[in-house]
Amino acid sequence: SCRCLEDFGDAFFQIGQSAASNGAEALDVCAAQGLRGAVPESDAENTAAFAACGASSYISVGYDADSAKLTDLNTGGVAVFTAFEDVGLTTPVGYTCNEDKSLCISASKPSTSMHAALSTCSSEGAHVCLLEDYHQLCGEGIDPHQEVSPEWMGNHGLASGGNWDDEYFVTNQATCQPDIDWAPQQATSSYPYKCCRAGELVDGYEAPCPDALQTGHVGHHPIHTENGEICASGMMGATDMRSAILSCRAKGAHVCRHDEMLQLCDVDNPFSGQTQGW
Repeated sequence: SCRCLEDFGDAFFQIGQSAASNGAEALDVCAAQGLRGAVPESDAENTAAFAACGASSYISVGYDADSAKLTDLNTGGVAVFTAFEDVGLTTPVGYTCNEDKSLCISASKPSTSMHAALSTCSSEGAHVCLLEDYHQLCGEGIDPHQEVSPEWMGNHGLASGGNWDDEYFVTNQATCQPDIDWAPQQATSSYPYKCCRAGELVDGYEAPCPDALQTGHVGHHPIHTENGEICASGMMGATDMRSAILSCRAKGAHVCRHDEMLQLCDVDNPFSGQTQGW
């Protein structure tokens, strides 16, 4: 039996009863449960995960970076298989990814309007890169700027004389800096841009939405990107924003952002016929 848990930042998974003897088999067992294994982020996350599991139910497996082995956290010994490399995700063609392939960035694309950029990235199962994507990649040793500036960012902003609608930030730096955003511009302006997304799911693996997003919606099915990066419930009933926040929070989720909705358009229509919504 196998339980793959993602409660601690994709930090660990558990194996029991000799279910797997190597990394590939471990991924197969996890995938059968609709989950994916993951290389742990830190010893602290492994400690927290192990504490949540209890000491007796399963072998709790962690990654030893020095030996490149998965280790049994119950005993501190080396487990029976070598750590797998890509935790079920591969690098999409034309993208560069961080180590665990949770964030990938395309090469710079030619200048165009923001609406055209949004459409192109959506067709690739991605979104126009956000400011936070750039900062994360910089922290992981990847230069997202590629010596290009200014360029579109997927974050909404308030342009001069504008109203937040169809207005987006652009960068003002071509290298990794703490402050890289410039005054927002109207979407009809033309700038280069890049698309961001998680890696592609390895063939044979599935990425279903969590059970909490399968119910509680008003007649619409949940949808998700092919790699499981984004899962959305069906359209919920009309309510005020605070109630919407609490409802999504109870599902272990958040109210969907604009970039997430457009990224989902590559696989289905997340708007479900609604022309207004939070």
